Formats: sequence, structure tokens, C-alpha cells
Amino acid sequence: MRKLAKLWQLPAAALLLLFAAAIRTLPFATVSRLPWPAPARRRDSPAARDRILRAVRTAAPYLPAANCLPQALAARALRRAHGAPANLRLGVTKTATGQLQAHARLECQGRIVLGGFSALRRYTALADLEP
Repeated sequence: MRKLAKLWQLPAAALLLLFAAAIRTLPFATVSRLPWPAPARRRDSPAARDRILRAVRTAAPYLPAANCLPQALAARALRRAHGAPANLRLGVTKTATGQLQAHARLECQGRIVLGGFSALRRYTALADLEP
């Protein structure tokens, strides 16, 4: 069973790397509309949703530049491929030194599934990208 669980991390790691590279080389409007993977025709399952989020969270610390935005984009793409669309929410805040800081989170049916709850109040909504 452990080997099967590790297999879930491969697509997550690949998408994290791909999105991290795409964010640095392409305009965000292009990255956010990338068509892969295609939506699934099968029904969503809670077990698949949990495995996807766990795979993204597990792979992210080992990959360069896999901050909140590539994580949210990868999880969104994997969830879409398994028939569980989610909304990408982007927000900004100003730090104590006056710099802008951005954050991405993923929501499904109004519930935050990736991106943390603690930062929610600090960020002002900038964009909501539907599935």
C-alpha cells in the first residue's frame, strides 16, 4: 500500500515542477488557462481528493520554487483530472515594510482545501479563478 501511495506523488511532483517553471517563463493569464490535464468523466471521491492534496503537500518541500501558487495550480489540475473542480483564489497584503506579498489558496464548494486558514484574514482578494 505504501508504494501505491508514493505513486500519487509522481504526478503531483511533475505538475509542481511544470507550474513553477511556467510561472517564471509565461504570463500568468496563459499559465492559469493551461488545458492539462483534461477533465475526467468519472465521479469524484473523497479518498482521491485527500490523496491529491497529500501528494502535493508531500512533494512541495522537496522541489525548488514550489510555493503556494504552484501548489494550488498543481492540486487544481489534479483535482480537475479526477472530477473534483476547485477554485483558485489569489490575494495580496502589505507587509510591515510596505512590500506586497501574495498568496494562493484552493477552495472547493467554499471550503479552503489548500493554502491555509491562518493567512486568510491578512490577504485581500485579488482574483478568483473558477475551474
